[in-house]
Amino acid sequence: MNSQNINIEELYQVFLRHPTICTDSRQVEKGDFFVALPGERVDGNTFAPAALERGAAVALVSDPALAERYPHCIYTEDTLLALQQLARRHRESSRIPLIAITGSNGKTTTKELCAIVLAQKYKVLYTEGNYNNHLGMPLTLLRLQPEHEIAVVEIGINHPGEMAPLADIARPTHALITGIGKAHLEGFGSLEGTLREKSILAERAYESRGVVFLNLDDPLLRERWSDRAQVTYGLADGSYEREPDFRATILREQPYLSLRISCSLGVQEVKTHLVGRYNYHNVLAAFAVGVTFGLT
Repeated sequence: MNSQNINIEELYQVFLRHPTICTDSRQVEKGDFFVALPGERVDGNTFAPAALERGAAVALVSDPALAERYPHCIYTEDTLLALQQLARRHRESSRIPLIAITGSNGKTTTKELCAIVLAQKYKVLYTEGNYNNHLGMPLTLLRLQPEHEIAVVEIGINHPGEMAPLADIARPTHALITGIGKAHLEGFGSLEGTLREKSILAERAYESRGVVFLNLDDPLLRERWSDRAQVTYGLADGSYEREPDFRATILREQPYLSLRISCSLGVQEVKTHLVGRYNYHNVLAAFAVGVTFGLT
């Protein structure tokens, strides 16, 4: 298929027939949908013929000569953009809740904890490892299957302008920002710049009448979101204008973190296998997410 202005709907129909995306020709299995991505050192187009030889049903390429030579190659000018658009279209086909998690620290731990908690009741799609960037997040969404009931997606960004397109792809129904810190300040310029960029994710959820989870112990987040967040959490000894929906007391830090959490369900003691006081926000966030989605 040689089409410079690729039709995403046509490409999506191809994806539905071959729903396993692969970007590494060495890992291709029979029937896969291979995407030749540009790289800093290598060009994925170079490996498209090998992917087809290994059994890929189709290859998305940005080299028109390949599309002319191989009937199972689909040409587009920008394979990464096409992949992102494909992920957006696939997300649009599903109405399941999607919890998008971002922040300067604790993203991966919070994501893992949320997925583990929600898996007690739901079939969960969640970000594997740290597949949280402009490529990894779309690849996560493209793993969405009809049996999934909820998704937990981690989104990591380094520079201004990155969050909006990723949020538009994910279409979060629930947003959680773990905290605003000094990570990637060289990209964002300031803590306020970090707050502004990461808040775009919460704004997308809020604008679509979704739910925003707020860490009240982060002063920047508290100032920006305390009037709009639907679910709040923080430490029992914290001073807040708004009473947290989930309030934690740290019982033990060693050898493993243990918390007492007060919420609408009463008082619950939570024992973890996590080390370090800094993990209490991650645990408390996952607890809040679980209760919000009906876990006892």
